[in-house]
Amino acid sequence: MTNTIIFLVNLFGVDSALQLPGFQCRVRISMRLYYMDAMRSTLMLLGVVLHAAQIYNPDHVWKVVSSERAIFFSELSNIIHLFRMPAFFIVSGFFCLMTVIKYGEPVFIKLRSKRIMVPLISTALLVNSVQEYLLGNLTVQRFFLDSGWLSHLWFLVNLCWYFLIAVFLVWVARQLPFLKGMLAISASEILSRRWIILLLPGYDFLVIILGKIIPIYSISLGGVTLFGLLIYFQYFIFGLFLYRNKNMQYLFASFQWVYLLFLMIACIGVEIAPKLISGLGLEVVNIYLHGLITWLACQLCFCFFSKLFNRQSRVFFYLSDASYSIYLFHHLIVITLGIWIVQLEMNMYLGFSLIVISAMLLSLCIHHFLILRLPLLRLLFNGK
Repeated sequence: MTNTIIFLVNLFGVDSALQLPGFQCRVRISMRLYYMDAMRSTLMLLGVVLHAAQIYNPDHVWKVVSSERAIFFSELSNIIHLFRMPAFFIVSGFFCLMTVIKYGEPVFIKLRSKRIMVPLISTALLVNSVQEYLLGNLTVQRFFLDSGWLSHLWFLVNLCWYFLIAVFLVWVARQLPFLKGMLAISASEILSRRWIILLLPGYDFLVIILGKIIPIYSISLGGVTLFGLLIYFQYFIFGLFLYRNKNMQYLFASFQWVYLLFLMIACIGVEIAPKLISGLGLEVVNIYLHGLITWLACQLCFCFFSKLFNRQSRVFFYLSDASYSIYLFHHLIVITLGIWIVQLEMNMYLGFSLIVISAMLLSLCIHHFLILRLPLLRLLFNGK
């Protein structure tokens, strides 16, 4: 019955399949997607928390480092890393395909070039140059040739590549409609099954094996490594499939006790694996478990926002636009405040809180009082 549902949904579309004579579907399909905008905004804002925490992270040497550190900030950084960018790329893939189908490839490229490329170049030249100067790293060699301009903007470069790939895939699908239908039905049949999430970490092994053949860790494409592009591409492509199948949307955004159980087992496994195995076996287990934890954390993130924020909200409507500007400017502000607060030798928890709150407020003020009011700045730093 499930296969029949999936086939009819892909063949006729959600609404048409549900209206076929004699066809009854008990699968709940949520058509409201407000939660994705809320989630995307929140994931962007978490970048402020993450970068502020790096100042006090004992496991990582960041651009600004405090002499006073605590394991709390290490764990906070690790937790945010688990789901933040993977979930962001899933949402990006979802809205990417939605926009391509809605406007067509040429208009999509024009819109995304303005929305992504213009703020990327503007922030790199006008903001990150100041940042590198404050850090004493502003040289032509380091800034332009060694990708010092990139900094926190790496995900925008990833998106540029992913958007080009998505446009190409859509173009191929339109040239080969039979292949398009066959792949859509097959992919949806597979990905709509609850247990498939256990197999998704297998992609990480493919990337690592590829790294044994070609130097993907050192090949740079616009400032980002081929390894980074390939690792995050799995989440973007999943977002494309997520848009194509409403049943998958519901399953991925609904609470599943079995997923929570898998997440608990995987987290425990990461802790006890080093005590039971070693060498290559431990490496394989760690790769799989960390990949599984990331996928399950993304699913939990989707579930959380779909349950609590799947409704129209003026706050998130405003933040969906403001979060982009906040992210572009926060990095410079966090570094500036970090340099000052570290010199004051302030309590690390107080300093962290002050940096997060101040960076968000100052970035928000830049967006509200400058970017929204000056057309040139709105184009340069918001792509509109």
